[in-house]
Amino acid sequence: MLWIIETLEHESFPYRLMLRYFRAIQSHREDRPAAGVAEAAAAYEPETPFAGGRAFEIRKRVLEEFPEEFAWKDIQAAFPDVPPPTLRGYLAVLRREGQLECRGRGRLSRWVKMKPS
Repeated sequence: MLWIIETLEHESFPYRLMLRYFRAIQSHREDRPAAGVAEAAAAYEPETPFAGGRAFEIRKRVLEEFPEEFAWKDIQAAFPDVPPPTLRGYLAVLRREGQLECRGRGRLSRWVKMKPS
């Protein structure tokens, strides 16, 4: 049906509006953005892909590279550029998720990785 409308050559405003409407419907059916929208969206694409940030890096290293049991000083040594309150916050998130457990208090406390059930 769209090819019939496109073969007509009218420059009036209602015709152009109707043509844009039908192109948008066709584009939606094919699940792709219209040419103008795709070009505008491409201008806002990030230049570099998202790598996860500091929280992702800390989480990954703690869960994959650290031993099954480790101390607070091990965390601080592995991430010297991250402030201690930030590290504590990330460990608290992992504890709430059930990934880690803190055993003991103070300097002698140990962080233990929990086994998945």
